[in-house]
Amino acid sequence: MCIRISLLNVPKILKKAPSAPGAPLPFYIRTSYPSNPEKAPVTVSLEEYMSTEATYEGPQRNGGQLPWYPFQTRTDFEFAKLTLDAKLNRSQVTKLLTIFQRCERKEDALTFKDYRKLEETWTAASHLVTPFQPHSIPVTYKDKTYTFDYWERPLWAWASDLVQNKALKDQWQWDAKINERYDGHEWVRFIDEPWTADRFAHIQASLPAGATPLCIILYADKTQLSSFGTAKGHPVYAKIANLPAHIRNGNGIGGGRVVGWLPIVDDHPDAVKNKGNTDYADFKAEVWHACLQRSLEVLREASDIGHTIICGDDISRWLFPLILILSSDYEEQAIMAAIRGLWSTHPCPKCLILRNDQSKYFEPHELELRSGEASQNIFTKAFGQPTKAAREAELKTVSLRPVKNAFWTLKNTDPHTALGFDPMHNYAGGLAKAHILELILHDYTDKNLKKLKRVKDHKALIEPRAAKFPRWRGLIHFNAILSETSFQDSNHWEDMARILMFVLHPEWNETDRPEQRQLLRCLRSFLRLNVYVSLEVHTKATIMALTAELKAFFEEIQKYSILNPNKGWNFPKMHAQLHLPDEILDKGSTKATSTKTFEWMHGPIKDTYLLTNFKNIASQILGADHNSYVVQSIQTSIELFDKASSQRDTEEEGLNQPKYRSGHLVLRSADNAGRPIPVSTFNFDGAIQEEQVSQYPFSFLEALSQFSNANSNTLGFNLVQNTCILPFKRVDTSYQSLVTWKMERDIVRCSREFHGHPRYDYVMMKTTLGTVFARLLYLFVIFPKSTVSDGIPLAVVLPYHAAIPPKSIEKDADLGFYRVRLSAQPQPQIVHAHSLIRGALLVPAFDQDSDLIVFDILDADMFMRMEGLCNSRFTKK
Repeated sequence: MCIRISLLNVPKILKKAPSAPGAPLPFYIRTSYPSNPEKAPVTVSLEEYMSTEATYEGPQRNGGQLPWYPFQTRTDFEFAKLTLDAKLNRSQVTKLLTIFQRCERKEDALTFKDYRKLEETWTAASHLVTPFQPHSIPVTYKDKTYTFDYWERPLWAWASDLVQNKALKDQWQWDAKINERYDGHEWVRFIDEPWTADRFAHIQASLPAGATPLCIILYADKTQLSSFGTAKGHPVYAKIANLPAHIRNGNGIGGGRVVGWLPIVDDHPDAVKNKGNTDYADFKAEVWHACLQRSLEVLREASDIGHTIICGDDISRWLFPLILILSSDYEEQAIMAAIRGLWSTHPCPKCLILRNDQSKYFEPHELELRSGEASQNIFTKAFGQPTKAAREAELKTVSLRPVKNAFWTLKNTDPHTALGFDPMHNYAGGLAKAHILELILHDYTDKNLKKLKRVKDHKALIEPRAAKFPRWRGLIHFNAILSETSFQDSNHWEDMARILMFVLHPEWNETDRPEQRQLLRCLRSFLRLNVYVSLEVHTKATIMALTAELKAFFEEIQKYSILNPNKGWNFPKMHAQLHLPDEILDKGSTKATSTKTFEWMHGPIKDTYLLTNFKNIASQILGADHNSYVVQSIQTSIELFDKASSQRDTEEEGLNQPKYRSGHLVLRSADNAGRPIPVSTFNFDGAIQEEQVSQYPFSFLEALSQFSNANSNTLGFNLVQNTCILPFKRVDTSYQSLVTWKMERDIVRCSREFHGHPRYDYVMMKTTLGTVFARLLYLFVIFPKSTVSDGIPLAVVLPYHAAIPPKSIEKDADLGFYRVRLSAQPQPQIVHAHSLIRGALLVPAFDQDSDLIVFDILDADMFMRMEGLCNSRFTKK
């Protein structure tokens, strides 16, 4: 059994807060370097810490060559990039060139005469970055040798390109870090990026003094290239974990690239007759590892003794490449780990859990973890047996395939440890789509005639609720949430689960439908887990909360299983989440292990496939991908050239500038063409077009006068006839995230018409009574004179601050809902707009008129804010 040691428990070096007179101590960050004792700990303010993300800068490339070399001119390069982006074919490019050649040349020149010249220039440019190489991989199956084509971009050459790229010179993280934030009482370690987690530090500590790990993330997955699914591709992508998430997960230089193109074994002429055969499944896994072995071979020596390379910052470093993270869905993980998969005795690629125990909760120390070393030892022992039967019996004790794992050849690379938790396939596309939502949707697709009327009646009730669900940027809208359920995008399943939670609960109550109510409890716990897993920054507290919620989820599932024993929960995606806490400690937040940051890369490949002749597609697709990589490299060099030469185009400066900025607020979409209106001539009638709001008596001028008199000290002036106001329809409110401590932004609207409908969003406000939720009805800036200066942003809000009865609180506690209610005599109020903290999404409670429930799973920040409010409400005696 593997025993782990977490760096969360490292001894504290500094017990007291840093000395900084007058500074708010909780906003200090301390960074220490556990594997590099020569580096002293550094303590900086949070503001300094957040500003350390370096920007691209550097000189021009290639010893004085212009950055668009080998294209003759900058216009040549921009034209070539356009043909690539537009996926133009040969005839389209030729026609476009003919048109351009009629045009008079001005500032620059387009030198291409035909498509051949463009191809020649692409060929010349292709050597700027590491190109693909084809290989023939022989694999023996049933005494016959089959040859498969495998395309690779040599991993070490590709990584070296990035390490030496001057545009990235300030982005690299070469040392493991322990980051801690002072919370006012003690230093609290936090984990986000891989180099702040345990495994990076443990690997660096095992290397010779002065050496640095170069950590690679690999992702592999089959994808359908055609809409009918008849053509498939199997790309392998790579990223460098030493680069920040916004770089490695982006689409520019430093982002992920295709580094391999695996063969589709099933496409072999002899494949069909063997499908379903265990030996054939072993054969497919062997082909996979034989191909990957070709890619990993170039790293083998460097992973053992290291390789010295002069990096983009002109500093020589001793680098040891390794595979830190393997990202994929379960099916691909089983191949990566060379285990027997779903129906084997031990189906988990990370531990030796029994197949029939996958629905049970286990503490981390109760799980016997796999290791690459142990698997290799069993493999060696098995192949020392005299018969195939004896060999199989030995391998089956841990459900290994008779396949030599390609990752065993690399030092500091353990295929079982490297496998990362993927929220997209395990949660949104797994537990949600295939299990919890399937159970919910089944309740509304029952063909039993006795239940048909109930199904139709419930659909008629639920679907309009979802169709009228308040809109929010990034939240998918469903017009027929129970009927239209053919989605390929996991985001749809995730948002469907979130919305159904808030529209089903009144009818799915304990009295009438106990089984469905228990399923809602399972869904609620799952949605909480989904937020915890998405956190970009973790502390010991969040990991403990995640662990506690995991235990609660398994308990709720067990309760549901009693009510519905026909539903089984013994499957890998149920069990895999038990490894989550250790995964975060090992590798950082799931932004490093998620496949979502890779899946979008399938899009350009599929687009390119449609432009091929559908023969020998690998060479054509990879050729286009390589050209795209060349474009990225040249484009980055041009941007550096422009920056260094102060030639960057500034035409867009000044566009879309805010109409009014005040503190953390930016007010946009001004009325009256942005001209302030004297109070004496202002007409508020009809300003708010919302039936549910306009029924409340409200005199704007009277309320403004009362507010002005009561707040004359803070306003700095009194309300007089020439006082002016300027209304706005939108406010962008910035706030510091409770999760990442970075500044986030919400767009909040109060408009009589937004896309054809009134739109009055909700906000979270800071008041003398504490945190209050309110509806934003009107937004304006008040000025002492007609000139737009020294204005004060104000808002008309309808607060939901009435006391909630104990019985309602007790009912809401079952699902953890936070209810808000209008007062008995609702009255809009004028408040300082600066009291707005952030936007909020509030949905009808559906069981009590005018009551609303806070959509606390809107995002991670809202979830953490609501955790405090819910704990305060539900723990009151």
